[in-house]
Amino acid sequence: MGAAGRTLLAFFVGAITACSSALTSSPPKSYVPWEPLPPAQHYVTTPLASPVSPPAVPEGAAVCRGAQLEGVALAEGAATGNVNMPLLFRNRSTTDCFLEGYSSVSVLNADGRPLAISTGEKSQGTFFADDPVTRVMLLHGTPALPKPFARSNGSLGQAFMNFSWYDCREPRASRLAIDLPNGGGWFWMPFRISADASPACHGSSDDYTVTERGPFSAAGLSWAPSLDFISAEVNIVAPRSAARGAEVRYFITIRNGSTRDYDMLPCADYSESLVKERLATYQLNCASVARIAPGGMATFEMRAMIPRALATGPSEVVWCLSDGRLGIACGTAAIDIT
Repeated sequence: MGAAGRTLLAFFVGAITACSSALTSSPPKSYVPWEPLPPAQHYVTTPLASPVSPPAVPEGAAVCRGAQLEGVALAEGAATGNVNMPLLFRNRSTTDCFLEGYSSVSVLNADGRPLAISTGEKSQGTFFADDPVTRVMLLHGTPALPKPFARSNGSLGQAFMNFSWYDCREPRASRLAIDLPNGGGWFWMPFRISADASPACHGSSDDYTVTERGPFSAAGLSWAPSLDFISAEVNIVAPRSAARGAEVRYFITIRNGSTRDYDMLPCADYSESLVKERLATYQLNCASVARIAPGGMATFEMRAMIPRALATGPSEVVWCLSDGRLGIACGTAAIDIT
């Protein structure tokens, strides 16, 4: 087993409290017989999830109007003295539309007085790797916007904008006026936050104010692809007690809780323990099963020798499948050692 396999196997054992509860019913009527197959010492990793693409903008789509949109400020991000105050936008109307380019943004206080205005080419672009200008489709009926200043990527069919506002006096804003490009008009959105003091404030005049904004970009996309795990539940049927020096026979059932097939080949290794006492590692005898459909399950017979030197009293059988295609794939069952 490689370093990645050993690391994930250790994670499985350490996260055993998150595994499914053990069953204590009678042994199943059908199962795959146990075979003492030596460990294959391979570790199959899960693939990266397929990239998610934003909704396409169809020919003839309408430009978004201010009356169709609502917005919220997301949690701030910072890097090397720069602060991002990203904005998330949702289409609250009943018809789809698209945004493209840069909006003008006015920062207003509670009295409606402008604190800062970001407009024209001079304040286009931020420090935070803005996407290129492109059409962004805003679908109607997307999930509601998160609460203000939440950490969120938004949902597919929504849009976001990087936005930075610096003012050495750090005044407090109340809302933003978003003036849409392409004659889309404007709308209000809440923005109850104080300006950030830029590093440029040191040694500069107190009226130093800068605003920057990025173009509209598609929301709901992760910055990095995620691992495409299959969700698997492991249940164990084991005797209530076992004597030291005896062979214990028990059964594990793997249930596929995902929406796609679990292709078990090549068969992964598994480990069995009594709490912290490692018993053995074998390759799972899964060739006759090969595949578990969504919602399906397969049961396997297990056998293990109880060490003679093991202390008597309550213990726990711990069984983990070392398969990187799955999330946590462990099960436990209580057992008394006599």
